[in-house]
Order: sequence, then C-alpha cells, then structure tokens
Amino acid sequence: MTKTLRRGHFIKRMNFTKRSMMFFCWFVILEYFEATGAQKVECGRSASNPSLRIVGGSEAAPKAWPWIVSFRTSGSGERASSRKRGHVCGGVLIDLEWVLTAAHCLDNANAPNSFPETVPSDWRIIAGMHNRDPSSPDANNWQERGVKRFIPHPQFRDLTYTAYNDIALIQLDAPVDFNTFVRPICLPNRRITGPGWNGCYTAGWGTTSEDGDYYSLTLRDVQIPIINFWSCRIRYGAAYNSHQHLCGGDWFYGSKDSCKGDSGGPLACQLEDGSWYVAGIVSWGVGCGRPGTPGMYTNVRRYEDWILFVLLSHSPQTARQYQLAVLRSRSRRDVEETPPFINRLLKSRGL
Repeated sequence: MTKTLRRGHFIKRMNFTKRSMMFFCWFVILEYFEATGAQKVECGRSASNPSLRIVGGSEAAPKAWPWIVSFRTSGSGERASSRKRGHVCGGVLIDLEWVLTAAHCLDNANAPNSFPETVPSDWRIIAGMHNRDPSSPDANNWQERGVKRFIPHPQFRDLTYTAYNDIALIQLDAPVDFNTFVRPICLPNRRITGPGWNGCYTAGWGTTSEDGDYYSLTLRDVQIPIINFWSCRIRYGAAYNSHQHLCGGDWFYGSKDSCKGDSGGPLACQLEDGSWYVAGIVSWGVGCGRPGTPGMYTNVRRYEDWILFVLLSHSPQTARQYQLAVLRSRSRRDVEETPPFINRLLKSRGL
C-alpha cells in the first residue's frame, strides 16, 4: 500500500461581563484596522457556482474557485512524474499575501521531511489561473508572485502510509490584487466539518486517473462527501488520525477523489449564506478514486491557532483582522464559544 502525494470605570458602569468586554475591545480594534486602508474584500465569495460534478469531476466553471493557486517551479513539468518542475501543487489564498498549502509540497525532492534552507529562486505562485496554457486568453487574468518565505508546520512528518501535520504557509513577495478572478477563502472559524456533509468540493490541475501521466490543462472540481470516523479507521487503521485528518470521497464507487498534482489544494465547504471556507488541505491517499479508499485532507480547523501564530509573527494586521472576523461571524451555531487566542489575551490582561 502506497500513498499518493483555513476603560475600567466605563465597563463597570455598563456592567460588562468578560465576554462583553472582549467583543467591545476587539470591535474597537477592528474599526482601527479597517480604517488603515487595507484592500477590503469579503472572503469565501466567488463569481460563479461550482460545476456540481480531478477524478470523477469535470472542468470547473471559470471564477468558481478564485482562491485556488498553482505552486510552480522552473521547467515545463507537464508530466506527473516530473516532480518539482512546472506545476507542482495547489494552494489556497487566505489573504492578500498568504497562501495555505501542504507541507509535503515544499520539501526537498529527494529528501522527504527536509526543506530548503532558503527560498528557491524559481518558486512561483500563480493566482487567477483556470487554463494552465500561457498562450490562452485566460493568461490575462494570471497574477504571478514570488515567494518571500515558507513556513511548514514544525511537526510535519511524511511517512510511508500517512502524513502528519501536513500543512504550510507561504508568504508572497508582493500582495495580489483582488478581483473576480482572485479572492481569498475564509478560514473555518472553529466550524466543525462532520460526516455526511455534501457541500464540500476540491479542485485542482492534477491527473484525472490514478495511472494518469499528465496534469490537467484546465482546473477541475469534484464534490467530496465527508466520511465517518469508523469507516476511515477500518480502512486506514492508525494511519488515520481523526484529530488531524478529514476523510472524504465516494466510499461505494470511488469515483470522487483528488490525485497527483492536487496536493495542497483546498477542500472547500459552503455555508448557508453561500460563502466558502477551507475545511481541509489535500494531503494523501492510497491510489486515486478507489472504492472504499477515501482521500485524506489536513483538518484546517485544528491548525487555526498555529496559522494565527505565524500570521502574528510575520503579518500582525492580517492576524488581527482574522480574529475579529471570527467574532463577527454571521453564524455561530457550530463555533466554539471563545477562540483560544482570545482566551489567552484575556488571561494575560487579568480579565
């Protein structure tokens, strides 16, 4: 079996509780950051609907997935076997200059679990891409950026039959410009993506079959049902970690899956209001599209604290805007009561 590779007096007088004060303080900070002139665009909104039909999928509708990016290196690299050349992996925009992807996409080609000491000069990110042909009219919508820094999860491990903490952040060397072709996706905001969900999709330029030799020229998407814990545990045993992994695909027919070249791309799920959040990152699987053999996705919800830690270290404004977006979430029915970062903030202030 082999695997394929989101002032005290005033407060007292108003009888504020801790939570009321938390919302008040963060609201004030939000208004400050919104006034700084940063490019404003609502996350998780696309200009087109998915095709509703990668392995078992179909060509995506243009502008349906404006947050997906192609991570590329030098060389033509059209063959799936030519790892680290041309299109390598997918990724997902979460902000003007930050991309979420799989850590295994960034490791050294001949030395898994190790990473380049410096950013390779030929690493590129292309946003707004639908057709990978640079001579196509679609190329007018491309926004190409270099990589300023990459940050894999410190506990990432790529093993023979599984991958743990398979998540990484890439900071671009210049912000993208948001438009109908390039937009960010929302992070989960502590939302739980559970078994039976049918509103989740993945998209990418990967091969369309397990033995496919060439990457897809156009972006393709497919609906991914979320599979329950016991089915995944029976199939994968201890290789499946329910804390880190989301398990998804067509259990009975195996006709819906991601494949080679799709790694790092999003498992995007839609909310009742029509917006999308990145529930998972394409990580690993056994083959592609096999019955009873779902694909594995890094569970982004479990890594939001780490994502915020990285953003606070390198891009504080982005992190604060996200934390405030959590507090302003339109639907909090399936959101944990208080994000851990805010708990720690309150504790540090003696509140």
